[in-house]
Amino acid sequence: MATFEDRNTIAQCVDTLLTELRGPGPQFDPQAAVSVAGQIATDSRLGFALIMEDVLTAEVIGIAVVSQVTAVRASGHYGILQELWVDSRYRSAQNGRRLLSAVDREARARGWPMIEVSLPIADRPDAERLVAFYESMGFTSAGERRRRRLPRPG
Repeated sequence: MATFEDRNTIAQCVDTLLTELRGPGPQFDPQAAVSVAGQIATDSRLGFALIMEDVLTAEVIGIAVVSQVTAVRASGHYGILQELWVDSRYRSAQNGRRLLSAVDREARARGWPMIEVSLPIADRPDAERLVAFYESMGFTSAGERRRRRLPRPG
């Protein structure tokens, strides 16, 4: 489980993930991301973050960040996998599967009935591969999300 001291690492990994997905967009603020990562790592009501490291080199292999949400349709809390990233040097070595298995263990320990994930739109790099990966891990389609950006105050 990630700790407050891991907040910079989490934010840097998310920045790398967003860059790989042709971002980050204007909503990503590196300083705010560090703050949010620290909040998630210290307040279990917000969710949790996991960091996978190489035991020999202490290099970060990957991260998973899950937000806790509450919904009537779920009869309580469940998780949304917000970010899952594995360093390109460690991909295709089952590390994504290991991270998702760790996410599942923590979700079950919290009594959550499900984990959701939003996938990139089809024109994003490796979108087809990502869909296949998540489907191989038991994720099924639950419709398509839509987003509306709100104007910034002031």
